[in-house]
Amino acid sequence: MSLLTCLLALPFPLLPAIAQEPQDLHRQDLAAFPQAVIAPDGTPHVRGELLLQFAPAEPATVMRARIEAMGAKVHRELPSLRTLLVRLPEGHSAHVAIDRYRALPGVAHVELNAIGGIGLCATMPTVDTYFADQWQLDNTAANMGTPGADIEARPAWDIEDGDPSVVLAIIDTGIRYANPEFVGRTLQGWDFVNDDNDPFDDHSHGTLVAGLAAASANNAFGVAGVDSQCTILPIKALNAAGSGAVSWLLSSLDFVAQQGADVICMSLINYPASSLIDTALQQCQTAGCIVMACAGNGGIGNADLSYPGASPWSISIGATNSSDVRAWFSGTGSALDFVAPGENTVTISYSGADQMAYFSGCSAATPVAAGIACLLKAQDPTLNHDGAFELLRVGAEDKVGNAQDRVGRDNHYGWGRLNARQSLDPLYERYCKAEPNSTGAGSVITASGSSSLIEGDLRLTASLMPTQVFGYFLVSETKGLIPGAGGSQGNLCLTGTVGRYVQQIKNSGATGSFRIPVNLSAIPIWPNQAILPGETWHFSAWYRDKNPDPTSNFTDAISITFL
Repeated sequence: MSLLTCLLALPFPLLPAIAQEPQDLHRQDLAAFPQAVIAPDGTPHVRGELLLQFAPAEPATVMRARIEAMGAKVHRELPSLRTLLVRLPEGHSAHVAIDRYRALPGVAHVELNAIGGIGLCATMPTVDTYFADQWQLDNTAANMGTPGADIEARPAWDIEDGDPSVVLAIIDTGIRYANPEFVGRTLQGWDFVNDDNDPFDDHSHGTLVAGLAAASANNAFGVAGVDSQCTILPIKALNAAGSGAVSWLLSSLDFVAQQGADVICMSLINYPASSLIDTALQQCQTAGCIVMACAGNGGIGNADLSYPGASPWSISIGATNSSDVRAWFSGTGSALDFVAPGENTVTISYSGADQMAYFSGCSAATPVAAGIACLLKAQDPTLNHDGAFELLRVGAEDKVGNAQDRVGRDNHYGWGRLNARQSLDPLYERYCKAEPNSTGAGSVITASGSSSLIEGDLRLTASLMPTQVFGYFLVSETKGLIPGAGGSQGNLCLTGTVGRYVQQIKNSGATGSFRIPVNLSAIPIWPNQAILPGETWHFSAWYRDKNPDPTSNFTDAISITFL
């Protein structure tokens, strides 16, 4: 790793101008990647290798034969992505040959096997191992910064402290899984760099990431992760220098999707935009994964350039400091979704369990966010990627940073700084905890259109809500009472198994209402269950009222018998 990259991790007041020149931070130190070359457009990639995706109707055996007829070899096959890693004949340049392979019959897409890497490196070992140093979890200002500039981990753990059934896949440099913080909590992962089943961390980055997300708590040493109960699936997609080929990332994503991971943490940056990466991330979402990735460390505009965080199929995480201000290196742009503590956060030390390390970069913010996602999944196992995004969005704290942190979403802070407690709150007591909203009246939900399954034109409308709130519709088989006064008209809410009918519901605007068509083929969310004629289902709308204080609110529950 370059000296510049390591210096960026240190808490020294470096010139802010560096953050305005993300191209300087895009350069990889490729000295430990002997097969790396730079294409004319500046893309670092593996010498003599291409990633070739073939059309759905084309057999892999036929494509292999066509490739070998050109003198190349298929080094690896990813069947679920219909993708082949092709090694060209000795001396052939990949960027020169790419057009010839695009012209092969049956080829859908070809790209260079590009190289990405890690976020900022930072290890500053000390002998101080107290939880009180972890400002990202509980900022008292005695440990660093501004009181409350944290994710509210303590009150979040009162609601949910994790579950071993939740699997967190960490795609990184591997993990030092013998560390006492992880003993008994790891699954058999894979090393796609060396192609074996020993994803040992020979760098340190992956271990530091794992410590932030998932270090064990209450074990009398070390630190606490955001989720200290989840099970870790370690994946090595980066080498000892912190660099990795796109083919290693694709293989990793394919593996974790098939292994049934619940949350994916990717503290990876500087991969180029890639339709193959998009396809692999989409496949992970389809398999039920919640996908978290770095927003980049190149400052202004970098969130829109650095994959996999810039992909629309991942949740992009930027970094804040202990004063709730965007870290100067944190990537900005339209692709940025949220920010989380990521500058001088405190995690385990690679060198031993009884030490700690300061860790900076979107590489630090991403595992904090992934840990919150694990808590959400533990509280509600039916949660999918879109549902998790909505819970993170309505729980995020807005307008906590500097003047760049504007009301609603902005390109510097996304939807805001993540708050574990506020994102868990809607799941507490199965969506049956409501507060009066700022209008002084309960909100209502109404239905229009037909409840006939054949016609399928049902519409739901939530109204009499405060303006500018976030929300989505819920569906359940049962409904119940909210004890005492609450924000629900008639004090009705949903109970039992609750699913979310997730669409991107925009701000309610001046009318204080939102409406969506109900796709009956997609309700409910739970697998292998569909609405049948004669059944009665119950719908409600959840929203967070942010004026004047964030509170959980619900509309009245409406019962619909389908014909």
